[in-house]
Amino acid sequence: MKNNQIYSDKLGINTKELSNSYLSLIKIGWEQVLLIAIYARQQYLYLSDTEREKEGFHQRIKLIHSANKDDLLTTEILDKIEAGCGSNEIIKILFESIVPETINCNSTRLLQIIENKNIAFKSTKKKFRYTYFGLYKILNDPLSIFQSLLEIPNLDIEEKIKLKLMDYLRDEHPRELRFLPKDKDELSYNWKYKRNVNEIISDIEKGVKSFDKTKFSHYLNSELLKKVSEKVNNAYSQLQHSSQKEKNLSLVESRSVVGEKLTLSLNKQQLDKLIGLGQLDSIMSSLKEVLLEQKTTRKQAEVSEVKYNCMSLEALCSWYSATKAEIIKKIEQCPKLIASILEFDIRYRLGFCDLDIGSFNIESRFRGNLSSKDFYKISTFFIHNTLFYKNDHRCLIDSLQKVTTDDFLKTITRETTPDQASLSANQMMKNWATLEEKSIIERFKKLPPYLKINKTKPIDSLICLQQEKSKNDAPSYPVNSPFPLPLWAV
Repeated sequence: MKNNQIYSDKLGINTKELSNSYLSLIKIGWEQVLLIAIYARQQYLYLSDTEREKEGFHQRIKLIHSANKDDLLTTEILDKIEAGCGSNEIIKILFESIVPETINCNSTRLLQIIENKNIAFKSTKKKFRYTYFGLYKILNDPLSIFQSLLEIPNLDIEEKIKLKLMDYLRDEHPRELRFLPKDKDELSYNWKYKRNVNEIISDIEKGVKSFDKTKFSHYLNSELLKKVSEKVNNAYSQLQHSSQKEKNLSLVESRSVVGEKLTLSLNKQQLDKLIGLGQLDSIMSSLKEVLLEQKTTRKQAEVSEVKYNCMSLEALCSWYSATKAEIIKKIEQCPKLIASILEFDIRYRLGFCDLDIGSFNIESRFRGNLSSKDFYKISTFFIHNTLFYKNDHRCLIDSLQKVTTDDFLKTITRETTPDQASLSANQMMKNWATLEEKSIIERFKKLPPYLKINKTKPIDSLICLQQEKSKNDAPSYPVNSPFPLPLWAV
């Protein structure tokens, strides 16, 4: 009997379904990040926008970058920028915050930067699909966000089942497992490396009288959802300012009773978010809980969390199947889009190579004209060293400032042997990290059209379609699960 059949018969696990669900979660995470990364860069390409509108977008991004060292200041400026205010109104607020007795040094510093960098923009009514801060961060530091998603491990089903089975049994059947090693590390080692599936199931059948397959299946699905959600949250959280994270409040903010009158205060931002995700049932459930003042015990909460996570996993997969933007059909297509984003920044001195907002000053590194081949090599250098090998790109960039242009170009295609500890958690970028010149050129000739100036394929329509499907036709997105909301819904 094959292992997959054993998992199904003895443990209630459908390995194919589990693997597909895991892959769908990873695709959702990557799709959302790639959509915002391309969308942000296309703001510099849209032919329908006037030059003033394009420049106004960049000036706002410059201001956010300049203010980003002060959380309180950034919060106030972000609110004004999101409201469409012009730079004159923001400058007025900064002047008003300077009181002679208690001089606000950060406001003074920012005013000086605004003057020195000629930051100026008119008020606007144009609305973007994402927050300005999210657009700023994906332009300023895409590599850190990509690194966070690359930390999602490949799914080794047998290893994951063994380890989660051990945790489950220790929680649910502690008294019945006396025949197993008491030391968790020893048990983990034995099950992971020394025991095959049949032997482990034999251990369970000997020691556990009533093993609940359905309960374990729910537990395993819940744990996988939480594991992937942790990594995706790490990536998404970098695209949110601290003040915006605090705004993710519950739907019902307060409940008051005066005589025969009951008043519920709802958070409008959260209400709009739920409606946009097709969550009318969730709205009614929240109201029902408040109206009935429902209470749950800690044990009930734990059980309901596992069940809710299982339902959430199924709902997320159904939502993705109905709304996917189709920029990636296979996870193996992600590196091509990542490469196109990095190459765009390097070629046009935008994003992380922008002199105003980026971390890599390409102008000071390369004087004179660079060829397309040079752009491909530099892009591969960053992929090789920061996404395949997980080195801190900031330290890498600092070290580059000390290298002459000629030496840098020579070392780009020289194989390196990093410390084994710096290896990436998965090998998704492997094929795009090879440094043989002919292979580099062949790969980059086949980049997708989203960031090619003369052949740009607008991404906005794909995002808009996903939003419309989520609101009207698609299965509801589970808003209270560990997995974060789509980036356009934040």
